[in-house]
Amino acid sequence: MAQTWKSVSQAKKGKFSKKPLEMDKLQQSIPAKIAPASDPPGPSCSTTKNLAFRLIINVTGLKNFSVDKTEKGIKIYAMNTDRGTYNVPSFVDIGTIDWKTEKGHLTLNGYRK
Repeated sequence: MAQTWKSVSQAKKGKFSKKPLEMDKLQQSIPAKIAPASDPPGPSCSTTKNLAFRLIINVTGLKNFSVDKTEKGIKIYAMNTDRGTYNVPSFVDIGTIDWKTEKGHLTLNGYRK
């Protein structure tokens, strides 16, 4: 059974939701990792930008899903159904957000403005 985090603090405490194969809609930002300015930049950003935000989302069981950028973050669709909206912190440049999918997890990276 797939488990999804409702919040970063909940994940740290080891408490998970019981909803299988679906993602919770989030109404606020969840910075899973705030990198210090000394961290090296990610593969898709220039050397003057630093990783500021990383969010890892469990997408196990979602077929034919897509990711769209919005004014404040990203939306995930599966089979033309909205499966979740994720707002990023204001210090992240929306234009720098990139993502990749590996082993049932969607990893989003955002870089400083």
